[in-house]
Amino acid sequence: MRTNVEKVSLFLFFIFSLFSCEMFSPPKIDLKIPEKIPSQFNLDFAELADIQCWDSIVVVKPYSEPNFDFLKGNQGMMSLSGTDIHILTLYTLQQKVVGYSLVPRVLDLYQLWENSESSDKEVFIFSREEAKFSFEKSGEDYLLNLDDTWKAPEVIELSMHETANYLLANIKEINYSYQEVFNRSFFVNVYTVNDSKATLQGYFEEYDGILSSILISIIPDGDYYSQSKLFKIEGLENPKIISLIEKEFPEFILAVESGPLENRKTFEYKFKGFID
Repeated sequence: MRTNVEKVSLFLFFIFSLFSCEMFSPPKIDLKIPEKIPSQFNLDFAELADIQCWDSIVVVKPYSEPNFDFLKGNQGMMSLSGTDIHILTLYTLQQKVVGYSLVPRVLDLYQLWENSESSDKEVFIFSREEAKFSFEKSGEDYLLNLDDTWKAPEVIELSMHETANYLLANIKEINYSYQEVFNRSFFVNVYTVNDSKATLQGYFEEYDGILSSILISIIPDGDYYSQSKLFKIEGLENPKIISLIEKEFPEFILAVESGPLENRKTFEYKFKGFID
């Protein structure tokens, strides 16, 4: 017969075992980085990390405050990113943190942000197969070789997206490409496209012509394409973009000249760039 003390001890041990994975921070995983790093070095997490069961890594931007709510078992992780000494890397298995490593800043993983259009991102996520980084020594630091790090992106066929395919296939001129407006508050792209669908039958009496349309894409600062605005000005004859002028924030004017050679007119179109 067990004593009451033994029963209580077993119960507490059971409770501790059941909840310990959720209550405490994941373990720190050592990386097998040589003390004297060669001039060319491959940081392959699958080979150098002393952990077996993981499917992805999350590389955390220094001094960021990422939202780790999509990961289970992230207790105590945020405080480890606020330093210049290392870069926090989390190992995950089915979206649960199972360990972490502190990559020394001499291996400059921060270039993931410096050399990316997504510099505002707080984390980069790589699968186990992609978690390989090539470095080359430059002075005291080791620079990330992005040509070796990034694999070729996959090609996604968009042929069945009829409207997008039609517009892209008929781009005649790029008038503005990522034009900064109001000190980078947002950006504007303007394209002139040949638009047979906007050409009324019999518009051109003496020859078989096609009217044009203008596409205006307004994009907020950052990787927020889902919140961008897209407009189309249809049925313009031989249009010419005259100017893009900032007015009272967040409004701007796009001036467009259009019409036959003997009767050209300039129209001003007002757009609002602020994303509500």
